[in-house]
Amino acid sequence: MGVAHTISMDSEIQAIAFSSNGTKNADVFVVVNSSTGKEKPVVVNVKGTSSNKFGAYRTKTEDEKYKEIGVFDLMNGEIVYTVPPNTATTFFAD
Repeated sequence: MGVAHTISMDSEIQAIAFSSNGTKNADVFVVVNSSTGKEKPVVVNVKGTSSNKFGAYRTKTEDEKYKEIGVFDLMNGEIVYTVPPNTATTFFAD
C-alpha cells in the first residue's frame, strides 16, 4: 500500500487515503467530520484508481461502529457524500 495525497478546504473535514500500490489491498480513503453539530456535503475527487464503486462504512458512536452504509458510484471521477457530524467514513474500492 501507499499513502495517497489528500486536500480539504474545510478545517472540520479531514481526509486520508491509501492506494493499493500493486498490492492485494483495495484503494481506500477516509473522510472525517470533526464538527459536533452539522453535517457537511463533500465532493471527493478520486484519481488513479481502476475502480468505479466504493463500499462505505461509518463510525459515529458506541452504537454505530463500522456500519455499512452502501456503495457509492464514482461519477466523472467524483463521489458526492454528506458527512454526518462527528463521524469517520471509510470508503473501500470494490
